[in-house]
Amino acid sequence: MAVESASNDLHPDWLDSDDEADAHYQYAAEAQSRRSPNDELELEYRQVTVTGSAFATYRAILLWLHCGYIDFAPLNSSLSPRNPTSKETRDKVYKDSLEAAPTLPLPASPKSVFRLAHLLQLPELQELALGALVASLTVEGAACELFSPVALAYDEVRDAVREFVLDHVGEVSATAAWKEASTKAAQRSTEDALMVMMELFEGLGVSA
Repeated sequence: MAVESASNDLHPDWLDSDDEADAHYQYAAEAQSRRSPNDELELEYRQVTVTGSAFATYRAILLWLHCGYIDFAPLNSSLSPRNPTSKETRDKVYKDSLEAAPTLPLPASPKSVFRLAHLLQLPELQELALGALVASLTVEGAACELFSPVALAYDEVRDAVREFVLDHVGEVSATAAWKEASTKAAQRSTEDALMVMMELFEGLGVSA
């Protein structure tokens, strides 16, 4: 039996095969072999240079990026010695964490995570950090948080803390921390302190 070798004589279905695709693969492979070792793929990425953040914050965020897990530490204002009603310290929180899970990152400050997540444009992590911050607020420490640098720098944090203060205004205003913070705000009369007080007055429905 004679075998036809001319491709034009093949059935049309055979002409529509992966041979054509293989030719493209071969061309791509040859082009790849001719590339200089210094050539780089033009992949889209975002580069952010960060300074002034703790290693613990980075480590906690990297683990969250990898698998979605992050553990938040209580606010310092909710712990002893800043909170006289608490017997737990930040040092004890860390020691307990190391004992329970020595291979995991230490619990991270929700305020530190919020700041770095904001810089890295990670809104989901910002929301988690803000939720952890709110969950850790106490009557005794709310005043410290309301006038903290993070609250003054980020509207979302200040709004959340202010809402807590307004919900517990009678208890918060009776604490030593509130009296100290409000006295300092009145003495300094800085723009930030005045802004916090004005927002509180508005929340209480009081005209300045």
